[in-house]
Amino acid sequence: MNTGITTQSNNNENVNIGNNLVSMKLVQSIYNEITGKTETISKRLKRAHEIWVADITQLDIKINQLCEQYNIVSKNCSVVIYHIDDCKEQFSSFERFNFYDSSSMSPCENIRLEYNFLILLPNTKQPQNYSIKIHLSSRVGINKKSQSEHGTPRRFFRVMSSSVTGHIEVEYIDYTVARNFMVTIQDWYSSISKNKTPKFFTFLQDYSEHFPFIFQLTTIITLMWSFHIKAESFISAAPSLNSLFSGAITAFGTIYLSALFALRMGYIFEEAIDSYQPISFININRGDAVAIREFQSSNKKYLLKLFFSLAGAVFINVLSSYITILMGILP
Repeated sequence: MNTGITTQSNNNENVNIGNNLVSMKLVQSIYNEITGKTETISKRLKRAHEIWVADITQLDIKINQLCEQYNIVSKNCSVVIYHIDDCKEQFSSFERFNFYDSSSMSPCENIRLEYNFLILLPNTKQPQNYSIKIHLSSRVGINKKSQSEHGTPRRFFRVMSSSVTGHIEVEYIDYTVARNFMVTIQDWYSSISKNKTPKFFTFLQDYSEHFPFIFQLTTIITLMWSFHIKAESFISAAPSLNSLFSGAITAFGTIYLSALFALRMGYIFEEAIDSYQPISFININRGDAVAIREFQSSNKKYLLKLFFSLAGAVFINVLSSYITILMGILP
């Protein structure tokens, strides 16, 4: 007697259990009732998004519209807002979230929306539980919070803000239902405004740790080459020991000090290129608006640091050559 479970070849939604044709939805329902387990699908979000209150409202509308095609036995929604001052506000429904105090001066660090549904699907007798968790982070808010930290915690917050900007998780029993929820949320996320890092900056960030060495090495090679091609101009046919020693000390000192300065410019260049990030925010209160302006100002400062560190490395090479001219090393 055949007791195995085989899939019917002409109908992917039915399976054969023994000699009985059973709906896959029913099999999943029975499995859940016996084991009490649910499955999970999730997706991390890494794009630099711009989310406003209207966008969050639109997300709630899309999810509720999708639910109209199902027999919803019960549902609830909760919204939790985390502020950078370690305070949080929790709303037991989306309607209550609409009364959120937008005059708050504490920027939003993270917002979490959680939906729970009991859905009665066709060919099932028991309603099934589905849970949707949507986490959205504000890079602007996390960056603002990092400014109150020092040392390793500050670097941790910066790394955290640059890696992931959100997370979607759906706990389900029937995969088709969960997939519909996931596609709807992803479509919503695709529709909101995004910001990108220019490809040139992405390339520089991939190799940023090498710039201090490059700046230093370039300065050393440039000055050594300058001294070499002008050697005949300051070394006579029969140079004295004193003149050779004086010239060597001056040349070595000039190269050494210039290389140190160039190394410092390289570190500034590295820090500036790593600190530059495309703006990503959740704007739901006045504090967010202020933090957004500060973040934009910080990005401009990093661009200025890039320019001045590169200009400083060039300037030290020119200045070093000019100093040697004044000292009589070069003609």
